[in-house]
Amino acid sequence: MRIQGSHPLTMGQLSMWKALMVRPPEQLWESNLDLAWPIPAGVSVEQVRHALTALAVRHESLRTVYRPADEP
Repeated sequence: MRIQGSHPLTMGQLSMWKALMVRPPEQLWESNLDLAWPIPAGVSVEQVRHALTALAVRHESLRTVYRPADEP
């Protein structure tokens, strides 16, 4: 999913952007979660994909990409 455009930031998005702006370059991407969780028995990859997509649709902060040069 890719939603592009310019919209006002939510409080959570603004807080994350401000936090990224004060971090040193070597710590810039520490806020990204890098975890691998096993898919439970009886659950398909497609079900997991559907659940994660539904979650991202409801929470704009999960589909927001911050780059060091970006400004809100």
